[in-house]
Amino acid sequence: MKFLNILVSIVFILLLAISLFFIYRFFYGESDDLIVVPNIINMDVYAAQENVKLVDLKVEVVSTTFSDKPVNTVVKQYPEPGMEVKKNSVIKVVVSSGRKEVQEEVPDLVGKTLNQVLSDPMINMFIKKHNLVLKAIYYPTLLIDDNQIMLQSPVSGFPKGKSINVLVSKKENPDNILNKEYKTLAEFFYNVNLDAILVNLNNTSISQDRNVENIEVYNNSVIINSDLNYSQIPSFKITNIYVKPTYTNGISFLEIVLEDFLGSRTILKQYYTGVFVCSFQVSYIGEAKIVIKIDGKKVSSYSLP
Repeated sequence: MKFLNILVSIVFILLLAISLFFIYRFFYGESDDLIVVPNIINMDVYAAQENVKLVDLKVEVVSTTFSDKPVNTVVKQYPEPGMEVKKNSVIKVVVSSGRKEVQEEVPDLVGKTLNQVLSDPMINMFIKKHNLVLKAIYYPTLLIDDNQIMLQSPVSGFPKGKSINVLVSKKENPDNILNKEYKTLAEFFYNVNLDAILVNLNNTSISQDRNVENIEVYNNSVIINSDLNYSQIPSFKITNIYVKPTYTNGISFLEIVLEDFLGSRTILKQYYTGVFVCSFQVSYIGEAKIVIKIDGKKVSSYSLP
């Protein structure tokens, strides 16, 4: 009985050894097919991929992590260096995505004057720390106080570029309008880039229509007297305009020009950032079309019904 137990034990040990041998062969193959895993830590992942090809191995990036190492540097690998693996095995690696920087929020500049911003030590510290540039776009106005920041981009978050753009009011003197001569209403509408303009058209029986006689400025309003013969005017129409320009990262200038019986004139001048949507009514005479420009470049035109 004792002999039988010893025999069973021997047979069990042999079977176990054979099983372990086949398991080893299954995972690692014959000794001639085994490769010692090289150390690729601290190597650039693309250089590591080329190097391990020479010993019939492959590199696969499984994740990234913040570290002090340069971007794409291998910081972890498995199997570890010195282990033996079969030919064409894959070394899984974790690569560096660089240092993790704490991104500060862009300060809110709207409502401040440009002088206040330039003299604010905290804002200046933020700009210098991140090597940014403050770029000002000036908006001519009759209504808003001079040097006021009306719009900024980006509004929040951290600048993806190297600049913070601000739209700054530039208070105009109404007398400057009087010093210029405008021969037609279209010329006036197209060239005067101001807000809060009130225009009165006085009808006369003079055959030569659409000419400007004189311009007068009262406070924040501009009053124009012009020759306009109603007998020559075709049908008067009103339609709704809906505008949604493409997304912009900075501050862009939207301009809509109307062309009809009275000539060419600007009906909307609007600075915007990000997504901008507007709708408004436009009155026109006879056949007409609108031309849409963004940052001075024509992007589309439409005939009005």
